Amino acid sequence: KQWYQRRVPITAGDTTKYDTAAKAMSACVSSSTCNGVTKEGTGNFRINTGTTVTTKSGRTCWLKGNEVEKYSSYYFTKKSDYTLNDLGTKKYTTVATAKTACIAASTCTGVVYVASKEFYLSTGHTMSDSSGYIVYFKGGKEVAQQSLTLTSNSYTWKYESPKKLSGAYSGKDTLAAALTACVSDSKCKGVTYASKKYYLATGTTANPGTGQHCWIKKEKSTDCDSALIPLL
Repeated sequence: KQWYQRRVPITAGDTTKYDTAAKAMSACVSSSTCNGVTKEGTGNFRINTGTTVTTKSGRTCWLKGNEVEKYSSYYFTKKSDYTLNDLGTKKYTTVATAKTACIAASTCTGVVYVASKEFYLSTGHTMSDSSGYIVYFKGGKEVAQQSLTLTSNSYTWKYESPKKLSGAYSGKDTLAAALTACVSDSKCKGVTYASKKYYLATGTTANPGTGQHCWIKKEKSTDCDSALIPLL
């Protein structure tokens, strides 16, 4: 589900209290009448049936948004009783075949269900009311992430992908050379890979980076060196 955060509470709710936002949101997703969650205090969250947002100091609410589905590593946002402009003429008989075709087409913005066994692709971005129709907006592709710990040069390193470190400097041709140089450099906190080079880095926080990888220097270790996986 998508959630929209507001610094004010939603009116109307049930009497069930939850000690975390995650538990309350999970309960809200399972409820057909729940429209959001309000934080009423520390460890005190309530699910709400109301949709009217009102002002109250110290409270925060999350409005339940649209349903999100994952298909073939892509995310589609589902919205009922709407259609998209610029529908194609080719008819698909299942949502699966329509989504597959939409993923393959770079200009496709989504799939529209019109009637039983009638799905069409859209290249438009304008949504309008249409009773009985269902829009499946095409979103981004799921990013495969890796995180593991290895040992090299008497240090443990946390590998993160696809992630990068800030403060890159002094590029090396190989990972082994970069790790060795980082151990000898007190300001180096890790190694970050980009554009076929391994750079020493001063940053300690791994941030998203398409096609990039990083190794964060941790504590000293007496363990034997591990394989420097993944080798790039």
